[in-house]
Amino acid sequence: MEKLVDPKLLEVSREEARYGASIKSAIAYIDEHLHESISMKQVAERLHLNASYFSVLFKGETGVTFSDYVTLSRLQRAKELLVATRMPIWEIAEKVGYQTDKYFAKVFKDNVGISPGQYRQQALHSDPSIQ
Repeated sequence: MEKLVDPKLLEVSREEARYGASIKSAIAYIDEHLHESISMKQVAERLHLNASYFSVLFKGETGVTFSDYVTLSRLQRAKELLVATRMPIWEIAEKVGYQTDKYFAKVFKDNVGISPGQYRQQALHSDPSIQ
């Protein structure tokens, strides 16, 4: 399963114990609302922080920008769904917060290097225990 996890995201989760309460709350909120539109301003307001301050705080503690973290989290969840389900790609795109499957496929390919369909095929062929 670890080979499915993005290295940057894995590093962020390993360091999570050292994060302050605000960043832990932000990460929990992001994880719970991946399927929705999430803005930095929205999360900062929930935490009663200025958006600019929150941006600097998030990057300083996690090492990645807020938007990169959201993208990496969405792609990670998409990878899990691609491997663990037979759900159509358009539905996976919707479940991880993308408005269109075309944009999802573009973001996926830009970050992973292959299309979601190719990723699913490679994952299924490389590990026969995945169904």
